[in-house]
Amino acid sequence: MFKGCTNLTTAPELPATALTTNCYDSLFYGCSKLKEINVNFSTWTSDASDYWVSGVASTGHFYCPPTLARTTGVSYIPTGWTSGYDCLTFVANTADSKVALTKTGSPTAVSLETSTDGCTWTDYVPGTTGNITLANVNDYVYFRAGGTNGTNSTFSTGTSNYYKFAMSGSIAASGNVMSLVDKTCESKSIPNSYAFYNLFYGCSALTSAPELPATTLKSDCYAYMFRNCTGLTATPELPATTLAYDCYYYMFQDCSNLTTAPELPATTLASYCYSGMFKGCTNLTEVPELKAKTMLQGCYSNMFNTCTSLTAAPELPATTLANYCYSNMFNTCTSLTAAPELSATTLKGNCYENMFNGCTGLTAAPELPATTLADYCYRYMFQGCTNLEYVPLLRAETLANGCYQQMFYNCSKLDVVRTEMTNASATNATTNWLYGTKAGGTLVCPSTLANADSYKPSNWDVKTYAKTVTLNAKGYSTYSSPVPVAITSGADAYSCAVDFGEHTITCSQNPNNNIMPGQGYLLANEDAPSTTVTFHQIEGIIADDMADVENSLLPTTTWNYDVVPMPTGVRCYSLSGSTFMHFAGSSFVANKAYFMAPLAVGAAEMRIIFAGAEEEGDALSIDAIEDDTKQDGRSYDLQGRPIKGNDVKSMMVRNGKTIVVKR
Repeated sequence: MFKGCTNLTTAPELPATALTTNCYDSLFYGCSKLKEINVNFSTWTSDASDYWVSGVASTGHFYCPPTLARTTGVSYIPTGWTSGYDCLTFVANTADSKVALTKTGSPTAVSLETSTDGCTWTDYVPGTTGNITLANVNDYVYFRAGGTNGTNSTFSTGTSNYYKFAMSGSIAASGNVMSLVDKTCESKSIPNSYAFYNLFYGCSALTSAPELPATTLKSDCYAYMFRNCTGLTATPELPATTLAYDCYYYMFQDCSNLTTAPELPATTLASYCYSGMFKGCTNLTEVPELKAKTMLQGCYSNMFNTCTSLTAAPELPATTLANYCYSNMFNTCTSLTAAPELSATTLKGNCYENMFNGCTGLTAAPELPATTLADYCYRYMFQGCTNLEYVPLLRAETLANGCYQQMFYNCSKLDVVRTEMTNASATNATTNWLYGTKAGGTLVCPSTLANADSYKPSNWDVKTYAKTVTLNAKGYSTYSSPVPVAITSGADAYSCAVDFGEHTITCSQNPNNNIMPGQGYLLANEDAPSTTVTFHQIEGIIADDMADVENSLLPTTTWNYDVVPMPTGVRCYSLSGSTFMHFAGSSFVANKAYFMAPLAVGAAEMRIIFAGAEEEGDALSIDAIEDDTKQDGRSYDLQGRPIKGNDVKSMMVRNGKTIVVKR
C-alpha cells in the first residue's frame, strides 16, 4: 500500500486489534524516511507482516499496546527503534481489575486524559470520573496530561492536598510517570514539591512500578509514593545524582515483597533524602552502594529500619557527619550479622542514635574511633542486641550529654566494656548504659575516673590502669598495666633483660611503644626529666609484636589496690634515679615494676644499658649489704659498715639507696 513512499515520515494510525495472514505484508517497504508507526494490535500473527518495515529509517518510535511482544526485525518492530507508549500505563493481570485517580484535600486542579487503545483519548477528572475497569487480562489504560498545552505545572501540593491512585484486582504499571505533568514525556524535571507524594500509597494491587526518569528533584517529590504497596516486587531506576530535601522520604515503606533495592547513584545528598526509604521492607536482602562521603541531617535515618531479612549492610564511607544522619538506620534488622565500618572521628548530635537497636544477630560492634563526642551521639545505639559479645574501645575521655545513654541496654551477653573516659559528668551521659548486660562483667577505665563504681552494674567489677606516670628527676620510671596500652606521649617504653652476675640491665625499645598486660617496663626520656607520660588503651593482642623481646621486669599491676605486697624469700630491685636498687620495703606501689632475684644474688645496684652501650658514670656497688629483714631501715657507710647512734655521715646507704645528709 505504501511501498516505496520515500517521503513518508509518519504512518497513519492502524487501529486494527488483530491481524490476518498477509494483511500488512511489505506495507512500508522502502519508506526510507518513515520514523513513526502507531498500531493497536497486541499479538504478532504469522505471515501477517512479512518485510513490512524493510528499508525504513534507522531510528524512530513504534507506538503499540504494552502487551505486544517487543520482537524486532523487518517483519516486526524496526531494529534500532524505541517502542511502546511512554506515558503512564496500567495493565490488568486479572480480569475486572480497576484503577482510579482520587484526590485528598484541595490540590491544584490538573488536566488529564486517558486512553484504552492509544488512539482515542478521553478527559479524566480526578475524584470525579472514578474507576476505569479493565475487564480482561491484558486490558490496559494510559494516563497523560491533557488540555491545549499537554502539561500540568503542578500536581500534588502537600501532605493534605494530593492525588492518589486507588486499585483493585492485580495491576502492573509501566511507562513514564512524568506523563502526568508532560504529555510528551520529554521533561526530566519534577515541577513542584510534593508532586507525586502518596501517589500509590496503599495500592496493594500494584505489582510493578512505572519509570521515574527525573534527574531534577524537588522536596518531598516522591515521599511515601509506594508506601504499603505489598504486591510490588521490584523498584524503578532512580537516576538522579543530586537530591532534594525529603525527596525519597519513606518512599517504599512496608513494601514487604521487595527483595532488591535500586541503585542510588547520588553523591550529593540532602537532608532526610533517604529517610525511612525502605523501612519495613521485610524481604529486602540486597541493598545498593551508598557513595556519599558528606552527610546531611537525617539523610540515612530509618533507611532500613525493620528490614528483618537484611544480612549485610552497605559500606558507609562518609567522614563528615550531620545531626541524626544514621539514626535508626538498621533498627531491628534482626538478620544483620556484621556492622559496617564507622570511620568518622568528628561526630554530630544524635548521629548514631538507635542505629543498631534490636539487631539481635549482631555479635560484634564496629570500632568507634571518635575521641570527641556530641550530644546523644551513641544513645540507644546497640540497645537490645542480645547476642552482642564484643565492643571495641570507647576512646573519648570527656563525655557529652546523653552520649552513652542506654547504649548497651539489655545486651545480655556483653561482659566487657573498655573506655578511656575520665570525665563522665555530662547530663545523662551514662544513664542505664550497661543495664541488662551479663552478670560478672568488667568495666575497664583509667584510674583517674572518679567514682568508677557508679558507672557499672552492681554485679560488675572495675579494672583500672594508670593513665599518667611522671618520670623521676633522672628521666626514668617503671610502669605496668592490667590491660594492653601504648604510650601517647612523654617517653619511650623498654623491655629489660637483667644479668645479675654483671649487675646490668639491657633495655630494648618496644615496637610502637606498646605495653603488654602482665609485664613491667622501663620508661625513659633523659632529655625531659619529671615529664608526665600519658597512655591510651589499644585494641587487640600485642603479644606477637614483642614475642622475641626478652623482658625480666615484673609488674606490680593491680586493679583494686594502691599497693602490692612484696614477694618473700627473694631479693627485689626497684628503680632509683637511673639505676635499680635493692628494695627492702614491705610493699610496692601499684602499676610500677621491679626485678626479682634469689637471695644468693648480692645487693649491688643494677646499671641500665641501652642498645649495648653502658650508661656513662660510675655505678655504686654495695655488695656487703645482705637481705635480712632485721636490717630494714638501717643505715650503712660507703664501705657497707653499719652506722650506729648519732654517728651520722655525710653520705650513707639506706635500704640500698644512696643518701646525702646535709647539716
